[in-house]
Amino acid sequence: MGVAVTGAVAGHRLVLDKRDLGDADARPQVLTGPGVHQLALLDPAGRVIDQVRFTVR
Repeated sequence: MGVAVTGAVAGHRLVLDKRDLGDADARPQVLTGPGVHQLALLDPAGRVIDQVRFTVR
């Protein structure tokens, strides 16, 4: 699954299930197993700016 973020995200990080995916503007590819997952966008101070929960069957 590819993750793309739009807007001004310089210095922001993506976190999937408490695992840092790196810079938000890097468009990471992730492989998740079945279950419920949480993807979060963190600002440079580490605060959650946005998040989404999704289920992989």
